[in-house]
Amino acid sequence: MNWPDMLLELANTGQRFVMVTVAGTRGSTPRETGAKMFVTREGLTGTIGGGQLELECTALAVQWLNSDKPPETCRRTFTLGADCGQCCGGVAEILFEQIEPSSVGWIDEVRQACEQGREAVLVTAGDSHTGMDKRVVVSGKEISGRDIAGQQALALLAQKLPPVRGTVARGKLQIPVLYEPLQSGHFEIVLFGAGHVGSAVTASLAALDCRVLWVDNRSDIFPDTLPANVSVIGADNPPALVGSMNPTAHYLVMTHSHALDLEICAAILSRKDFAYCGLIGSQSKRRRFEKRLRALGITADGIARLTCPIGIAGITGKTPAEIAVAVTAELLIEREKALAASLTPAARRRKGWR
Repeated sequence: MNWPDMLLELANTGQRFVMVTVAGTRGSTPRETGAKMFVTREGLTGTIGGGQLELECTALAVQWLNSDKPPETCRRTFTLGADCGQCCGGVAEILFEQIEPSSVGWIDEVRQACEQGREAVLVTAGDSHTGMDKRVVVSGKEISGRDIAGQQALALLAQKLPPVRGTVARGKLQIPVLYEPLQSGHFEIVLFGAGHVGSAVTASLAALDCRVLWVDNRSDIFPDTLPANVSVIGADNPPALVGSMNPTAHYLVMTHSHALDLEICAAILSRKDFAYCGLIGSQSKRRRFEKRLRALGITADGIARLTCPIGIAGITGKTPAEIAVAVTAELLIEREKALAASLTPAARRRKGWR
């Protein structure tokens, strides 16, 4: 479950809770900017990385919940080695926000954007000293040129980037701003095939911050219960759906029919704007498909982008669960490559990439 789902589920209960967010990092830290956990009197949902950092943040959140007059917001900086005894040694900036669902208007903005399926960014500007402003910026919205935070939010949406920390000038002050996309559209997986392997892959992807569209022409084969990040499409003509998918989608093709696999792969490779196209099968299947794809007019460059066999090297097991682990790992590697390519050189260096 991603954080907007966690937020809205808690808000629906009406109970007060504390939202704890990694608002910025330097060096090596357990979790990335944007990681969240939600603390109630009964327990917590989500994680900011575990260990002493999470223990101390949870204790502070519980203290707030048990206080008659807790602060509404607070930012604290943890030097993980000195403050928490954690050997990763980086620095994490943590934002604590006490939330009374009935009196927080921006939650309704989050709910509306999610229900409408609109790409949007939650923008948090300020801190406990300068005051906190929270709002949702949706794609296509008219933003004033003076609204630097709003302009930056739209740029984040356009580039499909993950959560990021920035600053905007307010007089002589530099105000911290956290930008958090609501949708997982930057990591969209279109999975064709609801057989044993497709089901195992879907289960493996359930805990990740991604959006899965699960397609099969046998609409009665899908399970009754689905992970929160999975939507099913029962389609008579699965290859025809490829043209309506978002650019930069990651495709997995593993239907019950080699002929159908071929049609779907041809449709994907013809698009040219996909991030990844993986086909289940052996090297022998790949060679047969290469010949047939050439006959269908797919270029050599397009065929070269087909990944078959799928899954990271070194995992040779053929059970559905083992294949799912190998394929999920490969998808995560592909996601990291795409993210690295989208970042500026300075941003890549901050994440430890060359």
